[in-house]
Amino acid sequence: MDDDLLVTKSNLITAQDGLYKYWCTHEPIEYYPVTYTTLWIEWRLWGMRPAGYHITNMLLHVLEALLIWIILRKLSIPGAFLAAVIFAVHPVNVESVAWIAQCRNMTAMLFFLLSILWYIRFDERARLWLAAKQFTAHCPPSTAHCCLWYCLSLAAFVLAMLG
Repeated sequence: MDDDLLVTKSNLITAQDGLYKYWCTHEPIEYYPVTYTTLWIEWRLWGMRPAGYHITNMLLHVLEALLIWIILRKLSIPGAFLAAVIFAVHPVNVESVAWIAQCRNMTAMLFFLLSILWYIRFDERARLWLAAKQFTAHCPPSTAHCCLWYCLSLAAFVLAMLG
């Protein structure tokens, strides 16, 4: 039923100005513009062939499991790889990966994990910058790298909330 509302019987997904309507109007059933944007793009790629949507969800799930592994490894958490494998094969994720209508979980999770990873990178750079500032008489190099990772983290977090 959700697939009908979001994909097969949606006028917005086939509309040329569908992206504008998803982001800037009240026409969608719910306000999940990132999810609707991915579905709008996928409609142009796959049309009514569900295999493409399922492949996309599988690829997102694999990417998310890899991001979990990278994040846990960066945080020096023992068993990071095992945790990522458990996430990848755990039955609670079956619904999100298998149902086209649940792609909102996939998009929100992807941007949430990217936000965490980029915040960790920001934190690493900020700590290096502060350490360099303490031990030198002059200012360390530009903080642009710190600012970039922080802005990317914030943007990914906002996209996760709009997922």
